[in-house]
Amino acid sequence: MAQRYYGLLFGLPKAVTSFNRWSKLAEALVRRVLLVLLSMYFDDATMQDWADRAADAQRCVSQFMRLVGDPPGAKGKSQPCRAYGDFLGLIHDLAEVQSGTIRFWSRAALIVKVADILALALQTGLDSS
Repeated sequence: MAQRYYGLLFGLPKAVTSFNRWSKLAEALVRRVLLVLLSMYFDDATMQDWADRAADAQRCVSQFMRLVGDPPGAKGKSQPCRAYGDFLGLIHDLAEVQSGTIRFWSRAALIVKVADILALALQTGLDSS
């Protein structure tokens, strides 16, 4: 039995728990029903599939999520199927996966953000000493 509620009940800890539970359930359903390798973090998802099947898998996952009541997120946030992608600020390149190489690097904006935080900490004397 399920009930839809409008709002995040009982404060932030319960809100985070409810988001985690949905993403884990949706991830498990897609993996078991559609046999698609999908990973979710709250409402962000990434999937991996062979190049010749990726567009079909993406379409099936999208339709399945609509069926279970989770329509697609913000327009423009979805990425086309390709060998590389950006998920939670970590860019991955699977172009050489068959030779055993997967490349990862941080999104440039995150590197700039960390550098700015470190510079501010050094300016204000909030270093580790």
